[in-house]
Amino acid sequence: MLTLDWLADDLRRTVFSAHRQGPPRIGAELELIPVGAASRRIVPIAGEAGTLRVLYDLARQHGWDVAGSAEAPMFRLPGGGTITYEPGGQIEYSSPPFPSPSALIANLASVVSTLRDPFAAAGVELLGVGIDPETPPAEAPLQLRTDRYLRMDDYFGRLGPAGARMMRQTAAFQVAVELGPDPMARWRLLNAIAPEVIALFANSSRYAGQETGYASYRAAAWRSLDSSRTGVLNTAPPVASYLEFALAAPDMMRRTDDGRYRSFCGWLMRGEATEAQWRTHLSTLFPEVRPRGYFEVRSADAMAVEDVAAPIVLLWGLLSDPATERTALEVAGQPSAERLVRAGECGLGDGEVRRRAEELVNLALRAAERMVPDQLRRQDLERAGEYFGRVIAGVGTGRYI
Repeated sequence: MLTLDWLADDLRRTVFSAHRQGPPRIGAELELIPVGAASRRIVPIAGEAGTLRVLYDLARQHGWDVAGSAEAPMFRLPGGGTITYEPGGQIEYSSPPFPSPSALIANLASVVSTLRDPFAAAGVELLGVGIDPETPPAEAPLQLRTDRYLRMDDYFGRLGPAGARMMRQTAAFQVAVELGPDPMARWRLLNAIAPEVIALFANSSRYAGQETGYASYRAAAWRSLDSSRTGVLNTAPPVASYLEFALAAPDMMRRTDDGRYRSFCGWLMRGEATEAQWRTHLSTLFPEVRPRGYFEVRSADAMAVEDVAAPIVLLWGLLSDPATERTALEVAGQPSAERLVRAGECGLGDGEVRRRAEELVNLALRAAERMVPDQLRRQDLERAGEYFGRVIAGVGTGRYI
């Protein structure tokens, strides 16, 4: 039977401890929303006009290995990345880890380039945006009807419409970074900068054919989803705070005999919690920074592949050395759930978020400059600078280049 001590030790060993030695690496997950080039509506996975047919054709052409199941296929690329589906039909590319930001940026560009033309020939555009801008929710069904997603859909559906919106219509750009020499300090920093990451990469103001008034309607969906398993953690030490967070969240994979959901702690106290159930439960927690033996930074809207240099350079730069990390934490302050809400609503229109974001960008780019050309190509640094110049300082100022 599981105990609180065992769970805490498990988090310490498997979630907040590095699983490898060696130089730092970085990876990413880019989600893309396939819409009809003419209809501007979400494209189904299955069927003659579905996206799966295009991926199977690409697998045959490029020698991709097809794994998973017929209802939830996975395509393994020769370089180590995978292409899978999200429950609403969004296409996700998960890269392998790379030893430099430029290697990751090049890999993402190569994979998206491989996808674009065949999908365009099939009449499908792959949108790099935080939420489907045109498809009404009634026309966005749950397309992956696996046991996991059916249970998740039922759980979120009892809380309101945000769960269906999140599962079926949102897309993110997630960056995976090493735990670093001081995982506890890095954990605090990444939670603290989550609002600024949201604001810097917010691009999802339009939903169901209308402007929403939010800078990131994807972030707004997460804020209204389920506070027991989302948001930032602002207490220390991390293992204790994450254990408390995980235990308080309802176990969405099972219900009581009378149909209610019970917290994982509730199941544990009844002696009805196994290691397998604990592992599955951890996979249903969606904080802005998810610890997985590395840190998964989940705050950015999905974006065009031409812009991915910006978040990658931002995080690689801020985490480049202990002194830069300490300065970044001084700029970001403490993790703030309230600032997280404002970032999704106002983006860089919020004065405090904008000020912190600008300081963090300047700090990251100064650190990144020192990595050229060993870890970072000049063109990637310039592309990141150009992006930040557009979103913060205005087009053509050159301040961040």
